[in-house]
Amino acid sequence: FSSRRRHTRYISVTGVQTCALPILARDITERERAERTLRQSEAHYRSVVSVLSEGVTVFDPQGRLLSRNAAANRLLGLPEADLPGATLGTMSEWQAVDAEGQPLPPEALPGARVLASAQPQRGVELRTLNARGEERWFLVNSEPVLDPNDGHLLAAVTSFTDITGQRRLMAELAQHQHHLQESVDQRTAELRRANADLAEAGRFIREIADSIPGRLVYWDQDFVCRFANREFCAWWNVRPEATVGHPARTIMGESYFERMRPELAAGLAGRAQRYERVSMPPAGGAVQTSQVHCVPDTRPDGSVAGVFVLAFDITALKRVESELQRANAELTLARDRAEGANRAKSAFLANMSHEIRTPMNAIIGLTHLLERELEAPQQRERLQKVTASAQHLLQIL
Repeated sequence: FSSRRRHTRYISVTGVQTCALPILARDITERERAERTLRQSEAHYRSVVSVLSEGVTVFDPQGRLLSRNAAANRLLGLPEADLPGATLGTMSEWQAVDAEGQPLPPEALPGARVLASAQPQRGVELRTLNARGEERWFLVNSEPVLDPNDGHLLAAVTSFTDITGQRRLMAELAQHQHHLQESVDQRTAELRRANADLAEAGRFIREIADSIPGRLVYWDQDFVCRFANREFCAWWNVRPEATVGHPARTIMGESYFERMRPELAAGLAGRAQRYERVSMPPAGGAVQTSQVHCVPDTRPDGSVAGVFVLAFDITALKRVESELQRANAELTLARDRAEGANRAKSAFLANMSHEIRTPMNAIIGLTHLLERELEAPQQRERLQKVTASAQHLLQIL
């Protein structure tokens, strides 16, 4: 029937077989409108669900598959045809497994948990394997559908996405981070060893420097101390922390610095210096004579970064040197005296030899003449003894 205002109305007519054939009519317009709205809503829902990139499945309270969208078919490898009797654990070739690769029981799946507890399961990551051993990961969310009137469970809607690529990327990232961490740990260990070696080398150098029996200090181009050994600190009566990083004027005082400045400037200009200096220790004590060496710190490019100054106390050495010089002078004098005495002795012996040899030759000659004139054997024998004695004296001379 149609009203004058051109609105369509639906009338339910029921015929009852009687003699008068009466007709009963009932207005069902609102019901038809509600059914049409429901069909439109369902069609809209199906169109929205069908274009989702997420897989969507709906299961009844008994765990039987009611519907699924195209994405579910694609992700799970399901045919587009109906799957009569499909349930949570049998509808897909992909089997959910635990961390050890063992199959999960159907009641452990998120959809089964929702059907059992009517509580949502969200953000569940499932690892699955197929018959070929291929691995796939799914991120699963399962929500219960409750009757608005009495709140009993009507169905469970499960949505899921394939996160295999993300998991592989995360695994590669974790592996990369692991390798990176190993590299960092290895590099850290190497740096620790290098720092330990450097500290040991520094300690060793410090021990060597402190063992030197002299004052060792390093001045940079600005006359600032960069290193000082124990003897240097003891000489100036300062603590080690009051030397490194402090200018020479502060450590040595203005007057002493001005005395040393020409030698230091020459060393910083690249000219090595070696000299002796007589000074009194600032901490007190006797006057000392020091032998000072200024060695430029020349870099490979020819620049001079600073100067090493090494000073040795040679007071005792100078004292010994002075005593040796005095002893040498005395020895020289004694030698000269001995040589003079020796010369006098030689002259005396030469004169005595001449004075004795002259009469001795006369004795020998006259004895020889007498021996020729005498004929008595006894007299000749006595003259021969005189001649032999004279010859012996000549040999001694």
